[in-house]
Amino acid sequence: MNEKRHFGRVSFATEAHLDVSGKHSEGHLLDISLHGALVSFEPPITVESGAVCHLVIDLSGSDIALDFNAEAVHFNGNAIGFKFTTSDPESFAHLRRLLELNTGDPDQVEKELHLLFESR
Repeated sequence: MNEKRHFGRVSFATEAHLDVSGKHSEGHLLDISLHGALVSFEPPITVESGAVCHLVIDLSGSDIALDFNAEAVHFNGNAIGFKFTTSDPESFAHLRRLLELNTGDPDQVEKELHLLFESR
């Protein structure tokens, strides 16, 4: 299988809140990158591929929440992969810092930022 991933992911367990077409679901974040997130739902939920979603990720132990518009792009059992489409500047700054702290490689995060903005 060809690996198409260009953005490093970090495992990060916390709560996630999903709104799709007015329906709210609670899930658990499995991992996150600059480009998107993998969230599990128990019980599993049904979301159409390409569905436009609103995803809020709570950062445990703080009052910070990451707020993204996202698209459902892949499915694996009870987990759904989301591609971030837009976010507010504050959420993006917190995401960047979260990745820098959890990867231990700020230079790699910086390279991925350049790749992300070149692809848009």
